[in-house]
Amino acid sequence: AMTSACLTLLYEAACPIWPWDHFRERGLLVEAFPAAQLRLWDLPHVGYNGDSSDALSKRQVLIDFLSNRMHLGPYKEKMEKSADALDAVLCSFAAIAVTTNHWVETQEKWPLDEGLIAVYSKVSIDL
Repeated sequence: AMTSACLTLLYEAACPIWPWDHFRERGLLVEAFPAAQLRLWDLPHVGYNGDSSDALSKRQVLIDFLSNRMHLGPYKEKMEKSADALDAVLCSFAAIAVTTNHWVETQEKWPLDEGLIAVYSKVSIDL
């Protein structure tokens, strides 16, 4: 049922979808997975959601990593309060990966029935 709902939404969006379509000026849909991005960067990728001291501590590590590499401006405070806000910023790296051609290549051991998720292949963030 979930797959059917997702496919229906994709169809109704009527937008180009990566990897079948390539970067255009606007409207390219790209699948992102924040935990995969964090795992590639060897950062805490689970347990950073919620208000526990452990979750807040992990979220702070992630925010420090990002703030040492890019200007977070007013979003830093929002990311400290919400893992959803942090995930939204992390998802932007999927778009960066696709538009700069710096995504992690599919590996042989990956399941064939999984979709292609865009993960930014660089550890340094050169924006």
